Amino acid sequence: MGKASGVKAFVDGVTMAAVGAIAGAVIVLARRQLVDIPAILIALTTIGLLYRFKKLPELGVIGGAALVGLLLRYMS
Repeated sequence: MGKASGVKAFVDGVTMAAVGAIAGAVIVLARRQLVDIPAILIALTTIGLLYRFKKLPELGVIGGAALVGLLLRYMS
């Protein structure tokens, strides 16, 4: 049991390190990308889709964001 708990602790640590690295990258990328209203609207739509549909596939997220982008382009 001692070895298994050590491995579990190691895997938990690696997982937390990966989550931290991804979160840091998201913050850096968001600061550079979210500079105008259309970008913010697309980001909010994506967050809304992910919140509403918990198991939405990646293609659905990309499609929803693309539709908002097209609507914004042709409305202005």
